Amino acid sequence: MKQKWLIFIVLAVAVMGIVYWISTGFSTRNTVRAQVKPVQTSQEENRGRLPSNVVKANEFSNHNIKTGKLSEAQRKKLLTQAHEEMLTVAKKSGDKEAIQLAEFFKNNAKLAEPISCDGKLGHRVLEKVSNELNFWFVPLDASDQKIEAFHNFFPKDNEDGLAGSYNPDQNGMVYPITQEISPMWRGIYLLHETSHAYHCNSEKYNWRDPKTFCYKELETYEFQFRVASKLFGKDYDVFVKNQADKIFAKLKKENKLGKAWPGPESILPLPIGFKAKSLKEVAVIETSIWLHTLFTLVDSHFHSSDETEIEDQKARILYSLYIKSNVFKE
Repeated sequence: MKQKWLIFIVLAVAVMGIVYWISTGFSTRNTVRAQVKPVQTSQEENRGRLPSNVVKANEFSNHNIKTGKLSEAQRKKLLTQAHEEMLTVAKKSGDKEAIQLAEFFKNNAKLAEPISCDGKLGHRVLEKVSNELNFWFVPLDASDQKIEAFHNFFPKDNEDGLAGSYNPDQNGMVYPITQEISPMWRGIYLLHETSHAYHCNSEKYNWRDPKTFCYKELETYEFQFRVASKLFGKDYDVFVKNQADKIFAKLKKENKLGKAWPGPESILPLPIGFKAKSLKEVAVIETSIWLHTLFTLVDSHFHSSDETEIEDQKARILYSLYIKSNVFKE
């Protein structure tokens, strides 16, 4: 059970696009909605600010660079495939924001290839940046797992492995096109990560502030769950609501309501219609349903005349998850 919990944590963190530690604090008492403030840096400063384990291609010693076997044309096909998977999900759901994000991806995702040297993660730009909304997109296929520093994006024993991530500092997205996850769920998560890319580049908010970060994650997850509801229909919504009611009753009986939240193992077997391709996809789907269930519980059972108090409670759920997975330092 502990191993399964850790798998869910890894996947949840990956989907949220969190790669680095954030050192500032977050108060869980008397929380109010975060004010999203622009990052006070120029475009050039923002583009040049890279974490210590990410380097630009020209910072490598050329003879030490390792890269994938795919040609630029082959990697371009992966970028096109990613857009098509997003667009399919967006159109099937009929969600206007999803359709707009798929269009944003098409216009602003600039192709890059993965490179590494001495354990450092990097990318080599293959397309020219044309405006400040552009971001790097590094599509990976199975051959790239042999590249040092990129193997963590691929499953081991068909279970763990990152689902992909958007890195605000690098302004880039790394995404594995792996057969372990179906095109539908890849499309859903690509929309999630593209939402981060859009908001980080258009709003320039301070993502290093844990409070702000949690609220932006909350907005992105609520978008993802809305799309899921439109995709999977009434049976899915009924399943999520029933799970939320059962968890609420259990927490209330144990006097733990608002004090502790159950992990993803609390979700019953997937509802009929969810046929996962692998154990990794089972974990990916259950993680999404688990968080959707907890948010539905808060919406259904926490009553307040102040809507921000409801949002605060959801943000605290995310914060507690990030603390548990060592994303934030307490």
